[in-house]
Amino acid sequence: MMKSKTIGLCVGNIQRSATFEAVMNHALQEQGIQDMEITSGGILVEKILSNQTPLHVQIRMLEAGLRYGLVRPALEERVREIVARGTEQEHTNEIRVLYGEVRPLVHGYNLNFRNQALSEVGITSFPKPYKPFDPKLGWDLILPMVERDVGKVEQRYHDARLTVPILQTYGSLVGREELPDRIHSELTGAREVVTYFMDTRRKAIERIREVYRK
Repeated sequence: MMKSKTIGLCVGNIQRSATFEAVMNHALQEQGIQDMEITSGGILVEKILSNQTPLHVQIRMLEAGLRYGLVRPALEERVREIVARGTEQEHTNEIRVLYGEVRPLVHGYNLNFRNQALSEVGITSFPKPYKPFDPKLGWDLILPMVERDVGKVEQRYHDARLTVPILQTYGSLVGREELPDRIHSELTGAREVVTYFMDTRRKAIERIREVYRK
C-alpha cells in the first residue's frame, strides 16, 4: 500500500512537532486509517546537538535553566549576567559551553511535561526527540509549525538540489493561529500544545488527505 508521507517540523523536535506526531498517529488509529505515514522532525537538531544554535536561542535556554532551577549554584550568578545582557554581547565559547550543559536538562523537563500532558488525554506512545529533518526522505507534505521556518525548509531543499514538495504551516492547514515555542511554559504550556493538536486532529487528517490527492 502506497502511503502519503507527512512530516511536522519545529526547531528541536522536543514538544510541538513531536506532539503533532503523537496526536496525529493517535487520530489515525482512532479512524482506522492505514494509508498515511505521519512523523515529525526538527529543523535545527544538528545545530542544537552541537551547541551551534544562534545566540538568542542559547540565551532563552539559559533563561529557562534559571527558571527551572537547573543551573549549578556555582554558575548561577554568571548565567544571570549573560541572560541579563541578552543579545547585546558576543556569542562566546563560554555561552556555548553553558548552553551545552543546561540544554539537555531543560529539554528533559519539557519532555516530561509533554509526556504527562499526552498521557492525560490517553496517548502513551511518546515520540523520541531530536529527529533531524532530512529532505531526501521523499516527503509529500511538510508542515512547519510557524511561518518563519518555511524559508528554512525551502533552503534545505535548495541546498540538496531537490524540488520542494507541498509546504504550508500547520496553522494554515487547519485554519488556526500558529503555535509558538513556549520553552518556559512548563506543564501548563505542554497541555496547551496537546489541546491545540487534539482539537484540530480530525480536520488535519481530512486536509492532509485532500492535499495529497491534489
